[in-house]
Amino acid sequence: MIKIAIVEDNDKMMAMASRYVYLSAKATVDSAIEIKIEQFASAEKFLEGLSKKAGYDILLVDIGLPRMSGVDLGKKIREEYPEIYLVFLTSYVEYAIDSYRIGAYQYILKEDMEDRLPQTIEYIVERISRSSEGYRWVGSEWDRSKIFYKEIIYICKSKGAKYTEYITVEKRYKERIPIKQLIKELDNEVFILVDRSNIINLNHIIRLKGDTIYLTEDEHIIVTPARMSKLKERIHTLWQMKNGAYSNGEGKL
Repeated sequence: MIKIAIVEDNDKMMAMASRYVYLSAKATVDSAIEIKIEQFASAEKFLEGLSKKAGYDILLVDIGLPRMSGVDLGKKIREEYPEIYLVFLTSYVEYAIDSYRIGAYQYILKEDMEDRLPQTIEYIVERISRSSEGYRWVGSEWDRSKIFYKEIIYICKSKGAKYTEYITVEKRYKERIPIKQLIKELDNEVFILVDRSNIINLNHIIRLKGDTIYLTEDEHIIVTPARMSKLKERIHTLWQMKNGAYSNGEGKL
């Protein structure tokens, strides 16, 4: 599933944006992949939904929202959820500088929405789809399970334990493999070894605070300051890889 949130207080614009987004996304991915779009009339309503762990892959935000502006919402999202593709919609070109400072993936004028929004969504959805294809078989020869990378929250191995444990969105799996060997075999774009016993999926981090990495409300890992600094650099690099495709010559919108 690819989850997309649209925050727009104008009903007509919301309907237009939703239609362009849905048709473009469905035309890009395999028919088996579900596209889910959720609509919010304010930044506050969106944040309320986000606090309930309804994670999103793409966020489209109208800059001119009442109370909390789209710019302020964008800053908050970029700080706490750097993996989300952030796209600004606005009627005013003067907000472009603000969007670039925040690090938005794209800035689209509403008057150009019909042409530019479908192109943007197609490109983002294709990238998300490709990054979701990685998986790993774990278990014994007689009892094997296929785990998609996107479902792995983190991997751990207690001191002296025989098995490495995969904690996923749905359940836990075990495999007899050293952590150091495993990190070499995984997709190193999204996985990082944060200490001798834990590998985390960068896309499942919900918060960094002090020396603690929060992966769910109940799961957290404490690391050294040096490890935390390295982790923040990796998150920044991952965000740049997701949002800097055009500067690398992959295309232009």
